[in-house]
Amino acid sequence: MGWTRWKSTAEERLGWAEFNQDLNIHHNRIEDMNDDALEPNSAEVNCRWHDNLILRSRCALRVKVVDVGPLYLYRNLFDDNREDIRFYGELELNPAEVFVYHNTSTARVAITSNKVRGIGTPNYHVYNNLFYARQWWGNTGGSVEPNWNGDYNVFVRRDDHPAWETTKAMAERLPQDEHSRWIEDGGLPFASLDPLDLSLIEQSPARAAGTNLETVFGRVLPGLDGAAYDRERPDAGALPFGQPMPTIPRPR
Repeated sequence: MGWTRWKSTAEERLGWAEFNQDLNIHHNRIEDMNDDALEPNSAEVNCRWHDNLILRSRCALRVKVVDVGPLYLYRNLFDDNREDIRFYGELELNPAEVFVYHNTSTARVAITSNKVRGIGTPNYHVYNNLFYARQWWGNTGGSVEPNWNGDYNVFVRRDDHPAWETTKAMAERLPQDEHSRWIEDGGLPFASLDPLDLSLIEQSPARAAGTNLETVFGRVLPGLDGAAYDRERPDAGALPFGQPMPTIPRPR
């Protein structure tokens, strides 16, 4: 999409829904990016970005002005990035539908909003993710308060920064993440950061912490047709207990 179209209004961009349809972006290993590793944008009609491993990037996943959807972001693994998940605005936003589920994140901030203004992100759904983080939310560029739908996530505190308390209080006030787990002890919920192994340990608080998303949304979301997800309380994060850290890219 050219610069002229990028700087257009929300209504104008709905007329260009032919951009980015039925994409399937998966099993990529992306390292050492000085900008965004994954950047879904434009219409993103029935697009699936999943099972990617992003390491040491400025921003692992920037959801950049999605206009239509549904966009599905699931089972991605993030480590040692400055940011893992950023919701981006800058332009007038459309009420696009975006699903963020069963990802594992290790960034200091669970989700950052950057220049998200106007209507915000009312049709973004953030469920069943595992965050090893310092704080629930970060705000850059004068964003509105979070108005996505988020629940049944797991937040494990990684240090003693006071932003944990202040952003948790914000989540309670909004309210957001009413059934999510907030773990204070700071222990790793997965095997190891060095060497990297984000598979769940036996005592992980992510076990049986999620919810059945078919019950929530009335249909089976992409990637959730296996036995590990067809239960009342599936594990949160990208890797159900017993599934090892994957090799990405996959061996040929």
